[in-house]
Amino acid sequence: MATAFNLGTIGDADSEGKSVSGILDQTGNDVDWYRFHGDDNAFATVDPTRQLLGPGIRICKYIECTDGSDPGVGCPGGTTADTQGGKHGCCWTGGASVTLDFGCSVLGGGDDSLNAWIRLDHPGGSGCESYKVDYHM
Repeated sequence: MATAFNLGTIGDADSEGKSVSGILDQTGNDVDWYRFHGDDNAFATVDPTRQLLGPGIRICKYIECTDGSDPGVGCPGGTTADTQGGKHGCCWTGGASVTLDFGCSVLGGGDDSLNAWIRLDHPGGSGCESYKVDYHM
């Protein structure tokens, strides 16, 4: 998590979403980490969504509010709650598009800006697996 590849900054308009691709090695113990900063733009909806394309690969997303508030991450059906490095998030396996429920503006000001981490692994994997993650804030 501390050495996650920095994907830069995106805004919360869905059109500002991006993709990242990679390969998990054949040992099944390989873990890929990515991070990005998300800016909450006025009059746009923050609905952080991830879609994973890769068989049997698990994706986890962790959120940290930039205003220091607790994001109160709610994991939707088909996902499980997880914590890494003191940050709360959700994990799931498969190609489902998942939108996390959270809120970063509890300290006032209505700003949902965040730092996010994406973790990918392939539990029990027996061969190299490629993946593509589509994400937006």
